[in-house]
Amino acid sequence: MNVFLELKQLSSSQLTELLGEMESLVAALSETLIAELALRDELEYEKELKNQFISLLLAVQNRRRQHHVTKKRNQMQNGTSPLPQHRSLQEPKVYHCIELHLHNKHFTHSCINR
Repeated sequence: MNVFLELKQLSSSQLTELLGEMESLVAALSETLIAELALRDELEYEKELKNQFISLLLAVQNRRRQHHVTKKRNQMQNGTSPLPQHRSLQEPKVYHCIELHLHNKHFTHSCINR
């Protein structure tokens, strides 16, 4: 109520000046809000990309782990030792490369099998 009484005592030109200050303050705060919301959106998008990358990485790791378990199980069933043998008797190592591509702000992956 005290503010209302103070406003009643102001002249028309003072009220107009106060209105201009308030409009300027509202405009400045609106710009700040818009900038902060844009930053929040960017950070959210970055978080989504990182989560997507982590999910793909975990999928690759699980696939490699499953392949290793399957290979070990097959060796046990075939009667071959899962332990490393002399290097000249081992099969040459095959490396699988996983490529992660960022297309249109989404990760895709491709496997290269050799």
